[in-house]
Amino acid sequence: MISLRHCGIYVHDINKMELFYENVFQMYYVCKQEICCGKEFDILVGADNAKVLMSKLITERGRTTGSGDMIELLQVVIPEQMDKINSQKLTDQGTIHIAIECQFNKTLPLLKDYNGKVVIDPITMKSGNKMCIVADPEGNYIELIERM
Repeated sequence: MISLRHCGIYVHDINKMELFYENVFQMYYVCKQEICCGKEFDILVGADNAKVLMSKLITERGRTTGSGDMIELLQVVIPEQMDKINSQKLTDQGTIHIAIECQFNKTLPLLKDYNGKVVIDPITMKSGNKMCIVADPEGNYIELIERM
């Protein structure tokens, strides 16, 4: 059986992003800022002595079922070098988004409290469900779905 375990998001400020996903989507820590380093990370990052901070957060459903519904936040730290934040559009090749099912009346106010923003206001789709596109504090796109 194949299932989606998690979505990885590379971030610039792991502390800010943890607060966002923890509070806006009521996610729980599986691990918090574990330090990952070694030859394999040097190869992945393309620099010697690379360090990656990794936090995993999971939804209540993921905790209950023991599988999936997890986000992995990764902050790459390269000695003497940090990449600058690149602006991106939702339609840029290689840009991804994650989709989270939630209740808009609870989630959207929290989103703004934690420096997220609404990119596309809620609309009702042909299915009757509501959808909107939001961005986390670093501009990563999130599709919010509210089933009706």
